[in-house]
Amino acid sequence: DVKEEGIPLVAFVTQESCKVSQKLKASVRDGRLVKKLAHKFLFADGSAPSEWEHPADDKHDYVPRVYFFDGNGTMLDIRGPKEGYPRFFSTDDFVHQGMEQTLDEIDERQNPDKALSDLDEDDEEEMMMMDSKSEL
Repeated sequence: DVKEEGIPLVAFVTQESCKVSQKLKASVRDGRLVKKLAHKFLFADGSAPSEWEHPADDKHDYVPRVYFFDGNGTMLDIRGPKEGYPRFFSTDDFVHQGMEQTLDEIDERQNPDKALSDLDEDDEEEMMMMDSKSEL
């Protein structure tokens, strides 16, 4: 259980008969990027829609789908690169990017002041300009 472990989760929803699902599994299995962060995550694979109920606010029924959860079991809105298919991650690289986004989002929640201190001078200047425009 994710809540008991307090570790983020990557949940794959796939189907054995789906060639794209099989390609995704092979890419993650044979790739190196997901493995670099694997020690920071739990993984789940619902091999058929009946094995894993997707979150109530997510009505997507295509496969494969990948969901990312924080250590409290809350689904994060981490989206794949394909427009119209927000939970579609087709390769090791894209899943890795989703994992990095998950860790970044968790870190920002736990350390809100850190996000502000990470801004460089150009970012601070741009934010100040945006604030002054919004005051107009």
